[in-house]
Amino acid sequence: MKIKQILLFLGIAFLTSGCFTYKSYVPIDLKEINLSIPLSIDSISIKDMRIEISEEEDIKIPFMSGLKRKAWKHHPKLLLEHKRIIENTIKQNFNAASNDTASLSVRINYACKEFEQTGKSEIERVYFNTELYLRTNSSNFTSSVVDTFHYESGDASNKHFEKFYRTSLRNIIVRNLSDLRNQYYNSEQKEIECFDSSNSKTLQINPNISVEISGKEEIDSIGISGELKDPISQNWSFKISTNQEGELTYIESLNEPENKSIELKNVMGYLYNLKLTNSTKGREMNQNCWKMTMKKHDH
Repeated sequence: MKIKQILLFLGIAFLTSGCFTYKSYVPIDLKEINLSIPLSIDSISIKDMRIEISEEEDIKIPFMSGLKRKAWKHHPKLLLEHKRIIENTIKQNFNAASNDTASLSVRINYACKEFEQTGKSEIERVYFNTELYLRTNSSNFTSSVVDTFHYESGDASNKHFEKFYRTSLRNIIVRNLSDLRNQYYNSEQKEIECFDSSNSKTLQINPNISVEISGKEEIDSIGISGELKDPISQNWSFKISTNQEGELTYIESLNEPENKSIELKNVMGYLYNLKLTNSTKGREMNQNCWKMTMKKHDH
């Protein structure tokens, strides 16, 4: 999956709904992900809230194999490198050039490595429970995520397990940040900006379909590379965000898809490569939230 598609997938829907969710999968390496949250973070605090932390340096991976259903758990110390991963992941997904500032607090409620031998394979699992608190000048947002990451092989090692743990840590923080971004774009303050229709621009995709984008900032042109291969059966409305280069970073459907989820997926796939430019050549886009409507024209 392309990095931009992963990025937009994280913005399509709430990955967490404020409640804990449990999953188990191999984490994707999200080093290149940039959620482009339009805030500048002026402070980051990290608190380890765990009651149980292991004295040993790392998890026990026995030399002996074939011990069916035997498992070992380890609760790693919060190392300096782990803090760096958290801080760098946060900084990478916000916009340091933004005039709007915020502070972020991270709480690690649970973090555990688990090694299991099944007799046929060796399983590495990582469990996380994290909370992030985002404070802006006008609002507070909270994200709570519980997740499990799973890797199965025939040759587990401490070196691989630690790399797997760090990748999982990056994943859980990105999930928290994606949830915070969704909450931020659905806040009252941001809704006012997103649905400001002072200016609008229309792109005719073909004789039957057009795209209209409206916002408080003037748009010189709308560009979408690629081709919409399938027709649409209705109008589709979206809340979208762009970065300072005018590239799409967030998209949220304002329609109830009902039985048209495949059509919605195709439309969103086409919109991945949308780009806006403003009326002053070479000037960066200041606005980052817009309303977009894809319209069906009957002739």
